[in-house]
Amino acid sequence: MKEERSNLLRQQRFVDKKMATLTMERDRLSRQSAELTGSLEDLEKRLRRAELAASESNTGFQVTFAFSTCLPILAK
Repeated sequence: MKEERSNLLRQQRFVDKKMATLTMERDRLSRQSAELTGSLEDLEKRLRRAELAASESNTGFQVTFAFSTCLPILAK
């Protein structure tokens, strides 16, 4: 009975450590996701500004096309 309790406590400590590790990893990934989302939003804002500026110039089509084809690649 005492040995069984000792084994259960050891297993519980192992599970607790794994849970702590997984929680830290989840938090890290959550922060990273937020950073990437912010970066993507910045790129989208810059693209909109560039498209607006390009539409006001003679070379609008080329610039708009270049940004439209590059942004999906950068977003991956």
